[in-house]
Amino acid sequence: KPCVSSNNFQSNRATAKPSIMASHCSIDMSSDPDFFAWGYDNSIACWATNYFLVLVIVLCIVLLLRHGPHKDLKRVDHTRYFLIGKYFLTAVSVGVAGTVHQGLFGRHGDLSNGHNSRLWLVVEATLMLSGIFTINAGFALTTNTDFSLRNLVVYLIVALVGACICGLIINAFGTDAFGAAGGIGEGIPDLILLAILVPAAAKCCNRVDGHSNPDFWLGARISIPAILLIFAGAFVQVALGPTCGVPCPADCVLPSPHFDHNALFHVAQAIGMALLAWGMDKTCRAVEENMEGTEACYHLCPPPEKSNCCGSVPGASG
Repeated sequence: KPCVSSNNFQSNRATAKPSIMASHCSIDMSSDPDFFAWGYDNSIACWATNYFLVLVIVLCIVLLLRHGPHKDLKRVDHTRYFLIGKYFLTAVSVGVAGTVHQGLFGRHGDLSNGHNSRLWLVVEATLMLSGIFTINAGFALTTNTDFSLRNLVVYLIVALVGACICGLIINAFGTDAFGAAGGIGEGIPDLILLAILVPAAAKCCNRVDGHSNPDFWLGARISIPAILLIFAGAFVQVALGPTCGVPCPADCVLPSPHFDHNALFHVAQAIGMALLAWGMDKTCRAVEENMEGTEACYHLCPPPEKSNCCGSVPGASG
């Protein structure tokens, strides 16, 4: 996620020289004299934890891919596919943000012009578009008929609306759209997913195939605190921004610039996304095991006898 100060320190238009700002600070800034000098975090802790988060996300994708994609797409819950899409786009967003903070293609932490400003648009766009996959993942979890016209229409509507909102926001705010990107790409979609997981954890999803499998509600119970941890990390990131995300973080409660609020958030997000992938994998497996049982039953029973010999398989009779 973008490493920025919540007060946006002159919105990337800081003009003071790093050496002058460092000399007026009451703490030793020799390790990072131009910390937040250009408006955005350029500390080693920020971009290093960016790359750490990307590594964790890649491992999560590997976990989600263990069960699929199956040769028969109808035997893999669409929730799994959408989660993989969410994780992939988030990895792109976080990884590209890391290059900006590190300064691989321009002055580190400076979005005023050049390659960094264009890369930051990629950061914002992929973060917002990841929300489309999160919302569709939640919707897919609530249905038993992934391969239906209704689901396809919902998927496309969410994608179209999300893409339009993304384009409008970037067109209006450009590189200053990171706040909106976080809300649209993570905040709102994660709240929607959370609202779906709460009844699943409470064993209230009796109409969803696979709900009787203990892994269905166990996975939801793991995923809920994972999302809450990500929210908590984001709250701390914003709350500490005014004291930690400034050129002289003398009042920061963290050992900034060696480890600041952005680095802390990246670590919290990495743990949260790992737990979310683990929990959702369990929930998806419960649904998919039901699909496999139903599929095997339909192959073994002649059409007239399906309702009799498949009666013990949840969801097989309807």
